[in-house]
Amino acid sequence: MSALLPETGRDMLHLRSPVRARQLLNRAAVIDRDRMTADCVRGFGFLANLTDDERTLAQDKYQREQAVADRLRARTCKGDAATHGVSF
Repeated sequence: MSALLPETGRDMLHLRSPVRARQLLNRAAVIDRDRMTADCVRGFGFLANLTDDERTLAQDKYQREQAVADRLRARTCKGDAATHGVSF
C-alpha cells in the first residue's frame, strides 16, 4: 500500500522511479562540483572534531547513555554560561 499525495491524489511511488528523479533536476543548471564539495566540508566538517562523549551519543541509538548525555549537557551549559557571563 502506498501513500497518495494530497494535492494531486497521485501515488508517491512514481517519485522513486529513476526516470522521474532525472526529470526533477534542472538540466540547464551547471553543477559546480568544487563548490558543492566545499559546502559539504564546511557544513559537516565539525563531525571530524567530535569529542569521545559526542561520538558515544551519536552511536547511542536507544538513548541508553544518559550519564554521558548529562555530562555533555553540564559541560555545554558551563561553557555557554562562561561565554555569556552568567554564573550558576
